[in-house]
Amino acid sequence: MKALNEIRWRVPPDQLIPIVGKELRVMIYVTYSQMVWVTRLRTTYISVSSAAPLPLTKSMLRAIKNMHELENLNLCRFIGFTIIEKSINLISEHCLRGSIADLMSKLTVDVDLQTAFMLDILRGLRAIHRSPLKYHGHLTIHCCLIDKHFTAKIGRTGYQHMERLLTASGPRDNESRQDEYCIVHGNDPKNDIYAMARVLLYITTREDSLKTPAELRKWRAEQWNVVPKKFGSLFAAMESCLHHSANERPSVNRLIASLNEAIDRVDGGNLMERLIHRLGNYTDELDRQVATRTLQLLDERRRCDVVLREMLPSTVIEELRGGTTPKAEMFDSATLMFTEIGGFLNVLAVSDPKDVLLFLNDVYIAFDRVVDLFDVYKVETIKDSYLVVSGIPIRNGTHHAQEICDLATSLLRAFSAFQTLFIYTAFRAGVHSGRCAAGVVGHKVPRYCLFGDTINTASRILMYGEDSRVHLSSTAAELIVSASAYQVEDRGMIEVKGKGLMRTFWLIVTP
Repeated sequence: MKALNEIRWRVPPDQLIPIVGKELRVMIYVTYSQMVWVTRLRTTYISVSSAAPLPLTKSMLRAIKNMHELENLNLCRFIGFTIIEKSINLISEHCLRGSIADLMSKLTVDVDLQTAFMLDILRGLRAIHRSPLKYHGHLTIHCCLIDKHFTAKIGRTGYQHMERLLTASGPRDNESRQDEYCIVHGNDPKNDIYAMARVLLYITTREDSLKTPAELRKWRAEQWNVVPKKFGSLFAAMESCLHHSANERPSVNRLIASLNEAIDRVDGGNLMERLIHRLGNYTDELDRQVATRTLQLLDERRRCDVVLREMLPSTVIEELRGGTTPKAEMFDSATLMFTEIGGFLNVLAVSDPKDVLLFLNDVYIAFDRVVDLFDVYKVETIKDSYLVVSGIPIRNGTHHAQEICDLATSLLRAFSAFQTLFIYTAFRAGVHSGRCAAGVVGHKVPRYCLFGDTINTASRILMYGEDSRVHLSSTAAELIVSASAYQVEDRGMIEVKGKGLMRTFWLIVTP
């Protein structure tokens, strides 16, 4: 008992990490960098704590030891157990290609591969029957798994033993039950033979409703033309496997012999050569599917990137993908421009809301096309107000003022095409240069926002502007005159709310 208690198969929950895009039961075992399958035991056992020791009996410890020591090419290897959400979970090897049922639903499995799968699972069941476990107890087509090398393996080996030992009410009394559950899921190797017949029938016929020899004989009479003739001798053995009396069912060795006789009679011993060729074809087909899915994934990622880049700068997106939270930055020099549509409130009061919405959408789509031509970043739109900045998030020296002026003149010309729809509207802009902080705000629908007095000043410059003109602060005007070929017109001193007297300028825009 002391030796059995020295168990090294208990896995801490923090060693198991779920894999994005996979089922919740597929995880990575961190210590061994191994993909595993985690299955919660279906028992009425009391809940347990992940920190407290698991109260295992001697029988349970022996069962775990037998499961761990049972190794066979056609059995999914048992790794250990863990406690997740106060429940016992068993951990086993993960088979990359899923169950035989999953594979047959996606691909056309030919006769040679069907034969190989049946030989694999029969050999796996023979290994179970020869082991101290003696029986599987819950064999179904969904327990028959396919690994990356197209080898069939039986999963959940020993799980029925643990469930029976952990169930508070004890083992089921199969003697008092005569339904199919007891026939398939009993604690007798002969019950496995019945279940194996159902598995073999599914592989050869994809039929899962045949439960008795009479039903199988009737099906053969009606549907025999859909089953390869090479399995003829095997069907006689399957009929015996479905017999209600356990003593009349053959052994696993008899089933393997029947299948080998069928193979030798028809194939002449060339199964392995053809099987290698078939596996190559299946691998090529799966590779093509992977390549197609990868291209689809890349296309979806490209579309997501287009949407993300409309919301956040490219530099911020790359930081988020790298798992780092973008930090706020201070920019010593940048130029901001607020624009708005003069007369918009008057139009809004007398126009149909739908027409106004369509008008704004057309204007901003046109503005967005123009913005893409310059070294500027569109920050946001609020009703008829449009905010852009140059020098943020990518610094561009002293060129930000000229970039904004180039954009302002282009937007002024672009808006003239929309005045035929709303003749009483006009484009106006306010430009200011200065220090500014920028960073991402929020996790749900995050936004790249600007902060600082420069924002407020640019908004005030817009407020005191005029229709069809670009209004400049003195700092913006100085940068424009010194760094570009633009000319400005001195407007003089004006009283600006919250700022006092300010000297402002008009940008001279040539037709």
